[in-house]
Amino acid sequence: ALARTVQERLPNGKVGQLWGMSELQAGAFTRPDDPLEARTGSAGRASPGTELRVVGGGVPCPADIEGELQVRGPSLFSGYLDNAAASADAFTEDGWFRTGDLMRQDSEGYVYFIDRIGDTFRWKGQNVPTSEVAETTTVFPAVLAANVHGVHVHGHEGSAGMVAMSADRDLDLAGLYEHINIRLPVYARPLFLRIRHEMEVTGTFKQKKVDLRNDGFDPARIGDDLFFNNAETGRFEPLDVDLYRRIQAGGLRL
Repeated sequence: ALARTVQERLPNGKVGQLWGMSELQAGAFTRPDDPLEARTGSAGRASPGTELRVVGGGVPCPADIEGELQVRGPSLFSGYLDNAAASADAFTEDGWFRTGDLMRQDSEGYVYFIDRIGDTFRWKGQNVPTSEVAETTTVFPAVLAANVHGVHVHGHEGSAGMVAMSADRDLDLAGLYEHINIRLPVYARPLFLRIRHEMEVTGTFKQKKVDLRNDGFDPARIGDDLFFNNAETGRFEPLDVDLYRRIQAGGLRL
């Protein structure tokens, strides 16, 4: 979304996006060799000498199916200093580095960033630990439990933060808004609240993040009470169908 905006403001320029990690030493591991308009949203494809693949369920994914991006090539780091266990977990048995990034790859090898895998979400170019947001939320009076996850917002890269919570009836939303905004940086503040009657857990008592993430923040498909962290009004306001449509249409500052 940011690259598209830059392209619109500089119509005679060429905008490209790169992807890379510090573990890859050489920096970016993809190259943008096409104009943005030809590959909108793509981070490019493998640099010379580098292999990229998208894996789901332990097997390579077909084109345009989301999975973890894995990398293999001569510029990979050899492991984390003084942490053999983490180094072993970072690589597959056949030498592919697990990036922890959820991506898809098209039939021509171009990759598209979706989100971070695991207990983080990426918003405004920052990786946000869900544990940090959950801990900040659950210490507020009347909040009983909180499940933090990312949800996709149309026209925005990454995922916006959402807190699905169970709470007592006397939850002070105005106080919670102030509590969160004082303690968390802008990019980590949850944009959406979902107040649930009961928190679902898996058979091992882990909260069901995948189902919540798939629900998104659409009030037409969610029966729980929904609220939006509206920076323009300075409060959590009820999220109805009209407000949902305004957000998805880009009519509000996020």
